[in-house]
Amino acid sequence: MSAGDYEEDGFFGSFRAFVGNGRLILSDVNSVETHAEWAGDSEIHATPDSIYLYVQHPVDGPVTVDLFEGDSPDLALAGAALFDGTIPSLHGEFVLHDPAEGIKLQAITDRPGPARLRISGDDVSRPAIVRFQIWY
Repeated sequence: MSAGDYEEDGFFGSFRAFVGNGRLILSDVNSVETHAEWAGDSEIHATPDSIYLYVQHPVDGPVTVDLFEGDSPDLALAGAALFDGTIPSLHGEFVLHDPAEGIKLQAITDRPGPARLRISGDDVSRPAIVRFQIWY
């Protein structure tokens, strides 16, 4: 994909970083969910307004993450579908971060309410490349 394609498809942002504890969190900006009931025995844990996802551990290398507003199936990575569902937001604002907030990417959409969310990766277990898609 070229930079122009990203703009057309609602590109919010991306990063390539060593993700603390090998975990990413996507949530409504006002979420207070802690996922305390998650024993870490699955690769992903979803609550109504946040998603916890295991990714490649920092000792194994950096993780590449893209965040888009768009439902195009062409944006999904061919490796694995990690999540396909909904996530609500009171104000249409989401934050993608690691637990220590050393990495933080905020996405402001044009509307509040329940949004569709698709997460895909290059592997089903501890992906090194992850793509998030949010749309209404």
